[in-house]
Amino acid sequence: MVRSTVNPQDALTREIGPELPGLILAAQANAGVVVRAAPVLRLGLEGRLEADISAYASVLTDTHTLLRVLREAGAVDQVTEETARQYFTVQDKGWSAPASPQPKQPLYLDSLSLIYLQTVGLLGAVVGSFGDVYIHADAQENAFALIERDHDTAEIQRVIDHIRGLIRKAYVAGKVIFGPRWSQADEGGYASNMSTLHLLGDLLGSDAVVFDDRALNKEPFVTDRAGRRARIVTSLDIIEELHARGLLSAAERLNCRHQLRVAGSCLMPLDAGEIKSAAQRNGQHLSPEFRAIRDSIDLPRMAEIPLFPAEIPWLMTINSAVKIALVEIWNEESDTQKAAAIADAVYSIYPSPEDWVACWKGQPPPEWIMAVNRILHGTLALPFELGGDQQGLDRYNEWLERTVLEPMRRTAPESYQAIVEHLKNFVLNSRNDDRGGT
Repeated sequence: MVRSTVNPQDALTREIGPELPGLILAAQANAGVVVRAAPVLRLGLEGRLEADISAYASVLTDTHTLLRVLREAGAVDQVTEETARQYFTVQDKGWSAPASPQPKQPLYLDSLSLIYLQTVGLLGAVVGSFGDVYIHADAQENAFALIERDHDTAEIQRVIDHIRGLIRKAYVAGKVIFGPRWSQADEGGYASNMSTLHLLGDLLGSDAVVFDDRALNKEPFVTDRAGRRARIVTSLDIIEELHARGLLSAAERLNCRHQLRVAGSCLMPLDAGEIKSAAQRNGQHLSPEFRAIRDSIDLPRMAEIPLFPAEIPWLMTINSAVKIALVEIWNEESDTQKAAAIADAVYSIYPSPEDWVACWKGQPPPEWIMAVNRILHGTLALPFELGGDQQGLDRYNEWLERTVLEPMRRTAPESYQAIVEHLKNFVLNSRNDDRGGT
């Protein structure tokens, strides 16, 4: 691998980019040869303008010359040679006086030559015939990207084959039936090949249908063309049902929910148990589970996917889950320093209403931010669920003062004062209720 050390302001680099100049410098320094198909085009939008690199002809060769060297070395058979020659005739104009690389010389391949040699099946012969073969760092990164894509493709194919196998097995056992397609009259339409519409055409008396499509699963039921209804559920509902039946353990349930988030399931509700479990797994870096939870909140917000007021209940599940998780952490963790570190991480995903204003259709209600702040932070200041002794409550209050109240008092005094007044009114009203009213 050759890393480019060229000057970005060099005339040749500005004209054709850093890769080929970097390989030429390396070849000049090590008495090597660079393989590059001709011509070399200039960067820019001016059309197919050729760059003048005749000054470096002594270290440049083309694919035609390389093929001849490989044939003379007995490294290619006739069929491969003929296929490569026909391909290079189209792709490589050739240099007027190309260098003739020797097997003991370092050979440098640019990205284009690398692609050409791989396409005609000569890359293995080149690597086997020359002692030292180099590519540019950018080509290596591209190769790694291709390898990763191949791995992803293989994994996708494995999952698809696994699903097909499960469906085939269930079909043989009589647990799966296949619904009809849309009528022949609809076959010419673009949407007729969508599996969702095939399913909606005839529900076959199903009690429930599973849709993870936001356009569908925000409705409570679906109706087929015959007017029959079925309740809509999601993959998350299936996971919760399997857990309730004892078919998924608590750990398996958390992992399934995590996998849904990683796969991009949007606007999933949170519960305190998964937040606490993910935060407790944090070390010097955030755990994968905690990152997935954080991203599942931040990414939809930045994309403005939630539409308020319809999604306000989802936002409040975050508030409720974080509050419960914080209380459970301070109830269960006796090490104050450790409890504070976990609580800090959990509080970092606590929703701030200022960040969610853009999700409103039109203008938010008057003083919405102030009202939500009163509720969100007011509930943190009233940890009724916190059991144990006074020492545990003191530890929580010290954390609350340092992490929540003091920063707010310093940066948003009006919001802080509004929360204080809200808590005062809550206490006074509770006292009046206890006395039967006044």
